[in-house]
Amino acid sequence: MALVRSCCCWPLETKANAIKLMVSLVQLSVAALEAAEGCPGVCYGSDRRYHEQYLTVSSTGTVENFQTLLMQNKGFSLAWGSLMSKGFCGYRITSAETHPTLWDILVLLAWAKNSAGVRKVWQYLGGFLWPKILFLCSRILDKYAYLKSLLPLQQAPLLKTRNGKSRKVPWQNKMIFLKKMRKVRHHRRN
Repeated sequence: MALVRSCCCWPLETKANAIKLMVSLVQLSVAALEAAEGCPGVCYGSDRRYHEQYLTVSSTGTVENFQTLLMQNKGFSLAWGSLMSKGFCGYRITSAETHPTLWDILVLLAWAKNSAGVRKVWQYLGGFLWPKILFLCSRILDKYAYLKSLLPLQQAPLLKTRNGKSRKVPWQNKMIFLKKMRKVRHHRRN
């Protein structure tokens, strides 16, 4: 998710691939949630006050209470509608404002970071919400990685040639791997 951090000068294809990777990682990891995760959300409203709302993510990926933050400034809703119709780097937001998904919020925040002057979405919402949402996503990814680590080990796939035949691993690679393993074992003993 840090791929989208400052990609103003990247080619459009690279941005689109980064967004697809971010969205697919979050979709995959959210599906493995057993209990709801949450984080505080803060925005600066059009009434010149700060508004705080606790956001919770369920295993379906929907974020509760985000609509109350979007309603605090008309520019937030306009940006959401614009991303639903036009999209950002080939990705269009598919969820409604009333039941937004976590990956759609990430796309909104990435768009706001890359076009900071538009409707002041980054200044009033994204700047406050970006670190909290990233921390929330990192917790979700950690839980997903932990669940995957509990699965039994599987054999690595065989190397294939261009014709589809099996290929032997070069002996140099085997030696490098064995030397690395020897260092790890020595380190664990110490």
